[in-house]
Amino acid sequence: MQPQFDKNPSKTQLGLISWIPLVLALTAIAVFVTMIINNERHLANSEPMYIQLQPVDPRSLIQGDYMTLGYELYLSAPNEADTDNINTQNTSDWQPDLLKARGDIKAWVVLDPQRKVTKTVLNKGELTPAEAANARPLVLKNPNQYREALYPAANSFMFAEGLADCYQRARYALFKVNAKGQPMLADLVDENLRDLQCEAYGQTSTN
Repeated sequence: MQPQFDKNPSKTQLGLISWIPLVLALTAIAVFVTMIINNERHLANSEPMYIQLQPVDPRSLIQGDYMTLGYELYLSAPNEADTDNINTQNTSDWQPDLLKARGDIKAWVVLDPQRKVTKTVLNKGELTPAEAANARPLVLKNPNQYREALYPAANSFMFAEGLADCYQRARYALFKVNAKGQPMLADLVDENLRDLQCEAYGQTSTN
């Protein structure tokens, strides 16, 4: 027996259907507002951390530009105990068990007085007592389960079209890191940790 469908929906049914776009729109707005609130809360309860970067040449997109970012985390070499069963001539082969099948990994970083990362370890026990006393947690993305592929939060940076020349001067990434070590990429800065002022650069170049 074939199912019967109502070819003439009632006014009530039509009224309910007409509400669907509005409900979807309100849901999207609620999600967007929640994201903004969470980001603002993160920024308000975090500390700055600077990581030296190695940007790739910006590539043009339809609605702007972006640059792929590589980070100099100063990852410490593996301990002798960790390298017993690997080729110690190639430390990129080092793959401790804690890297396997994990999307994120909690690392520990040592900062200099300017809050620049000078050392990163995956095991806090590798730090000296003095380093461990002031070490900060930093959550790293672990996409390929290899030490050399680890990166904090984002591996690309979007910017307005026409600002590529300005952002090529970037030497450090400014992250806002909360107490749990969760980073948020806030900006790119120069070798002196100063704002690049690329927005002003863009206005000058268009005049």
